Amino acid sequence: MPNFFRSDPKYLPEIPTIIEEIEEFPPLEEADKTEEILKEGDNIFIGLSQKDKEWFRCFVDGTYRIARTATYGGVPIYLSSITAVLTERTPEKKLREVGLKKQFTVVLFPFDAFSETFRNSREGSKIKEFRDYLKEEYKAIPDTEFRQRDALSVIQSLDSANIWIFSDITYKGLKKPQEDIKSDNIMDEGKIYSRVNARVRVLMSILETANLKFFREKLENNAYREGKEDWVLIDGTLNNYRKFFCADTNQSEYFPMFNKVVGFIKTIRRQPNIDMLNIYRLQEREFIVSIAGNSDLEKVMIEETQENELIGENEWGFIYLRFRKPFGYPPEFLTSRGIVKLQFRVDEDIKGNVPKIKEKALKIVSLAVKEKFPLPSDKSRIWKEAVAIEETEKIAKSRLSSKEWLRNRGWTL
Repeated sequence: MPNFFRSDPKYLPEIPTIIEEIEEFPPLEEADKTEEILKEGDNIFIGLSQKDKEWFRCFVDGTYRIARTATYGGVPIYLSSITAVLTERTPEKKLREVGLKKQFTVVLFPFDAFSETFRNSREGSKIKEFRDYLKEEYKAIPDTEFRQRDALSVIQSLDSANIWIFSDITYKGLKKPQEDIKSDNIMDEGKIYSRVNARVRVLMSILETANLKFFREKLENNAYREGKEDWVLIDGTLNNYRKFFCADTNQSEYFPMFNKVVGFIKTIRRQPNIDMLNIYRLQEREFIVSIAGNSDLEKVMIEETQENELIGENEWGFIYLRFRKPFGYPPEFLTSRGIVKLQFRVDEDIKGNVPKIKEKALKIVSLAVKEKFPLPSDKSRIWKEAVAIEETEKIAKSRLSSKEWLRNRGWTL
């Protein structure tokens, strides 16, 4: 394979530590003042799941690996492998993969900021040539393609199962010109990595959303337009910004595609607008419901996705659920173990109708608790993981580029 940077003294390959998606426990973001806890009279409404004949039909999960593969002119070049998988529960209660079977290999670098910073030297023009090299050698596309067109059509238009992408982290998000990396901070490695990590997670969201759209449009034949679609469980949060990847125009028309999609949030990132003790006191299958305008995103992701510009486009329902209760714990014992947060769209038919919102929340919880068994194979996830999500993630991880491939890639770029 050609080596673009061969003999260039400014290029230093590295053998990096591979960074993978992990469950983090960051400090809670400030409470959303718009969050309203639903009540029963003067007391907090506490529901209890019921038996339900339906099941979640499909599951979506994405994952990634990130490697700092080299530096050029002292600025890190990152390489990431990103996958997302859609699985379906068959009538025999088995999981099978039915999604796009595509993955991304992404080169992340502040291309424009570097070219501007070193505009009077050979390095500035060399990095422009590197971008052209990626286009020619790997048929790489810019990540901004996914904001200019329907992400599903972009992905399906490319024959390769492994799609190469170059990502200019000079900017916040995929829509210019929110410049964030400049000549005065281009050597700030923490800043660079923060942008890399956020961009990788957005690209993972693109692949997840494309899989969901593929299911809704191609496999269900747009049944969601008549309210006849099946329920889908997606690992993580639902956000307004996902609309960007559904179409190039009239993007908000695709919000109904999410009416029967539930976000399964295992790490609560935003302080609930309620005393946490009320949540910790929940017994197994009990739940509390709230409605709010904001999602569970940390600041860097809000900036990266431009979610702050979209607040109010949807009202979100949140469910604090005791998914599992630690065995042997007395009822009065307070713990966060087994608490998950479920997210759903408050669609137009139920907006402002508290009884209907509670009814939808009960439906979702009754489906979610059916995912308690069997227990996940990874015992570190035993309290909060749904095994169907775990198995979907295993398929996704099996498709990632290997750690050794990522570690050695810097020597062949």
